[in-house]
Amino acid sequence: MCFIPGTSSTNTMTSRKSESTDFNIHVPQNKVKYSHMKLKKLSRILFAAQISLLCMIPAAVNIKAQEPDPSLYEGLGSDYIFVYDSESGQVLCEKNPDERMYPASMTKIMTVLVAIEHLDNPDETVEITEEVTAGLIEANASIAGYAPGDTVTVRDLLYGSALPSGADASNALAYRCAGSMEGFIDMMNAKAAEIG
Repeated sequence: MCFIPGTSSTNTMTSRKSESTDFNIHVPQNKVKYSHMKLKKLSRILFAAQISLLCMIPAAVNIKAQEPDPSLYEGLGSDYIFVYDSESGQVLCEKNPDERMYPASMTKIMTVLVAIEHLDNPDETVEITEEVTAGLIEANASIAGYAPGDTVTVRDLLYGSALPSGADASNALAYRCAGSMEGFIDMMNAKAAEIG
């Protein structure tokens, strides 16, 4: 027999067979009944509170930065690598950090940023023209797969520019935003100057 604290053994008792166990729990009538589910929920809340408190205690671990192992990035396809920890100010990994390089697909990030700032309606449609796709195949540029005559939403052009790094999608966004490549380059340079 199990008694709940704060009750006396002289109270009228009710016996219930627990559905999930093989024993009887005797609960005084007219008292708060603690079900298995309530106790389970309470234990989860207490466990979450304990974990939260543990997370608030700062770890007293002193981690010493190590010199990066060049063999970690020798197999990578890039000739240029630069990984920087902005909190500690430490360079974590570098390969040819001072050599000048073309920004290549990094320009797609700025393209998407400028397009998002200047195009208000992501459901607006844009027609892919010959001008948008001219020279991309010959330049072996990565493309999203749009062809002249396709009608595409701005949203899909943003995805096509960001995900497969599609030059066709980026060009379409540039022409839609500025009317020309030169105009869009000016917009990107202005944004770069604003960012710093």
